[in-house]
Amino acid sequence: MVKTIIKCAVAILCTVAICVTIFVCTGNNGADATPDYMTEAQAAEYLGISAERLEIMRKNLKYLEGAYVSYSYEVDGEVETVYMYSKQALNDTMAELMDEEGKKNINFKYIEQIIKEQNQ
Repeated sequence: MVKTIIKCAVAILCTVAICVTIFVCTGNNGADATPDYMTEAQAAEYLGISAERLEIMRKNLKYLEGAYVSYSYEVDGEVETVYMYSKQALNDTMAELMDEEGKKNINFKYIEQIIKEQNQ
């Protein structure tokens, strides 16, 4: 009986410690809920664009080089690829693209043209 009570108390203390650690480590009291690493869908939502447009920026235009890593795995004989974006690297890349004095710029006409071609 005493061992059961001790086990329950330890489990509760560990749960509280984990919750406090998560709360303290997230900082800003939840004001910035975007994680440090995001999937492609999360990164698109973070940037306020569709996942399709983000994919074109990554794949066709090569704008996001260095802001993501990819890994592949096989499921039922098919290869699945997942792209994970670093929030800080994505912010830095987008700031460079949006800089008025920068040599790069986002070619929205090309992105829309590719989307139209894919939908036909």
